[in-house]
Amino acid sequence: MSLCRRGRTIVAAHMRVSVISWATTQPDVNQAVEAIIGAWRRVAANALSLVR
Repeated sequence: MSLCRRGRTIVAAHMRVSVISWATTQPDVNQAVEAIIGAWRRVAANALSLVR
């Protein structure tokens, strides 16, 4: 179970990094980046609460 959780964390972190790296090349998307990261945090929190 912890391996699955670690895998999810790695995937989420990779997605976050790739989204940020893409967004930094776009103009005026800081608010969009904040919204995307917030959504990812909520998804991760929900997944962790389900695993528990």
